[in-house]
Amino acid sequence: MSDRTHDAAMLVGVLACGLSVAAYSSWAQFNIATAAGYPLALAWVVPVATDATAALGTRAWMSAHYSDGVRGYGRLLAIAAITLSFLTAALHLVIPTTGPIPWQVRLTIGGLPSLALAALIHLGALTVQNKPKAKTSSRKATAPRANTIIAEPAPAPESTVSHIAVDAPSPTQVNVGGSTRDRMTAYLGEHPQASGAELDAQFGTKNYGRKIRATWLKEHRGLHAVQIAAEG
Repeated sequence: MSDRTHDAAMLVGVLACGLSVAAYSSWAQFNIATAAGYPLALAWVVPVATDATAALGTRAWMSAHYSDGVRGYGRLLAIAAITLSFLTAALHLVIPTTGPIPWQVRLTIGGLPSLALAALIHLGALTVQNKPKAKTSSRKATAPRANTIIAEPAPAPESTVSHIAVDAPSPTQVNVGGSTRDRMTAYLGEHPQASGAELDAQFGTKNYGRKIRATWLKEHRGLHAVQIAAEG
């Protein structure tokens, strides 16, 4: 849960003061707009072009989700809109709205909506191109903690000939001296996984390799049992 709390009294104060000040600013700009030649139905566009644009620029400026480029443009836009809002509202007290207004003032006030529109279009384009930064997910895939017990796979059952290195049968015949039985036995010592058919193929016999392999397995089972008894 976030530790950040909002100052309710501050928010209420800002809202109350802001509404009252906004009411005067809008009224003053409304009057200077009508004096400059705006029709009553469109005079409200001037305070929107300044005060509302300032609010949008401030939001882009203060938002941590946008890139630095968007925030920098939002800062410039907010400062410019606030300055124009101040000058336009102040003109209401400096220039009499009942008499003729200088053309320079009418030109400035008449161009405010178009200026605000161009600035807002640019701001919108920046916010579309520079998408808000994705919030970091609170649930990230992390490595197992140090105190996490990870179950290890159970060891495979030990074979009766596990103490003998297992190699693939050699495609060439083994040149070992002695009888065919001795040479087959020596070959099984090096290649315990060889079948009887493989022995026959290696030594050119028929159905003899199976007998030698069966005898060899019995002997090695007995040796394995003796080794276990000695180790115990």
